[in-house]
Amino acid sequence: MTSDNQDRAPHGSGEDSGGDRRRSGRRWIIGLLVLAVLLAAAAGSGWLWFRRLLDGSVSPRDFAVTLVVTRGAPYRAIVEQLRSAGLLRHPFVFDYLAWRQGKGARLKPGRYQLRSTLSPRQIYDLMLRGAPIRITVPEGWTVRQIAARLVDEDLIADAESFTSATTDARFLSRHGIAAPSAEGYVLPETYFFDPGVTAGEVLELLVGAFERHHAAEAGKPRPASMSWNQVLTLASMIEREARNDAEKSLIASVYCNRLRRGMALDCDATVRYALTKWREPLTRTDLKTASPYNTYLNKGLPPGPIACVGDGSLAAALSPAQSDFLYYCYRGDQSHEFSRTAAEHERAVEKFLRKGLTGKAAQQ
Repeated sequence: MTSDNQDRAPHGSGEDSGGDRRRSGRRWIIGLLVLAVLLAAAAGSGWLWFRRLLDGSVSPRDFAVTLVVTRGAPYRAIVEQLRSAGLLRHPFVFDYLAWRQGKGARLKPGRYQLRSTLSPRQIYDLMLRGAPIRITVPEGWTVRQIAARLVDEDLIADAESFTSATTDARFLSRHGIAAPSAEGYVLPETYFFDPGVTAGEVLELLVGAFERHHAAEAGKPRPASMSWNQVLTLASMIEREARNDAEKSLIASVYCNRLRRGMALDCDATVRYALTKWREPLTRTDLKTASPYNTYLNKGLPPGPIACVGDGSLAAALSPAQSDFLYYCYRGDQSHEFSRTAAEHERAVEKFLRKGLTGKAAQQ
């Protein structure tokens, strides 16, 4: 019995040791699997959290922000603008988007209208596209009106910087403008500018657009051997006086006929330009205002255009209608009565004045 017990004892001890090792190995494997699951869950939760940062609203509150990014602003400065405005709680989110797309330095200047309901990804995509400031210059506007619009849109700090640029002698010489200013040498159009441009840069773009648009017209034959500046001046007067496109060539013929006869042009719009009085009725005192632009006192065309001109007005100035009209007066219905003689004109003025359709006794 003693020998049998001695024989079994070592055998039983070996089996127990091997089982322990197997159980221990299984525990390690299970532990590793549990750890892997936990890490995967943590990673998944972390990614979901990060995705919420990327694609969720930047704030639980709903508010709007106008953010102006000037030309040349560094990436970090833009991120700080967003953070200060409450539109980017976690700047590293933008850093991730910039790294992912490799476009951190390509965020564009502009005036951005942003809401807190946007996500950081949406804001980032908007800033990749840019938001330039839109400025529309209508036909018939003056440089003063353009300057005021530029200031209203916060594109330039003061109107004087723009109006002064239009009279700069070097600028006028460089563009071949034979007039006291660049008045009338601006193309009526819609333009887009980056915040931070200078008044001079704005003017260069406006005048450059005009030159490209009218390159063909500048080389066309002109009535009565007029200079290009005189054609534009006549076109600007037509632009301000005409009430409809159909009458523009007739109004051009009135002025050309008066020029040939050496008559004063008697154009109200030129007096209004001299006085910057565009809406109120002109008085007899206004018509006596001393100014090179007063065509009641000075014969011939004024020294330069008085407003931006549209294509229709320029075409009328280049090709006036054939007529013997010397006068016109407003009928009150967006059209004019044209006359050949002073007597006809006085009768027409009296007729429409009695009806309360024209505001003064003599309107040419």
